[in-house]
Amino acid sequence: MEVPIKRFDKSLALPAANPTVGAAGLDLTCSESVIVEPRSIALIPVNIAVDIPEGYFMLLAARSSTPLSKGLMLANGVGIIDPYFRG
Repeated sequence: MEVPIKRFDKSLALPAANPTVGAAGLDLTCSESVIVEPRSIALIPVNIAVDIPEGYFMLLAARSSTPLSKGLMLANGVGIIDPYFRG
């Protein structure tokens, strides 16, 4: 399956598969530095727009180590992008 991806800043890397064999996800590159103050919420741009095919969705989730190593977590736990919502 081919999924069209638009990269806004072409100097930043495309999402890349984790080098671990059998990894289930891709790592995203943020397009700008963001400081997230304690007990606050911030939007972090990921530099891509994805044209999700009908019948599929894209799941955004933090790695399990992110809350421990960075002290960050997704506000609602996950993000879902489907053909009907593209931001």
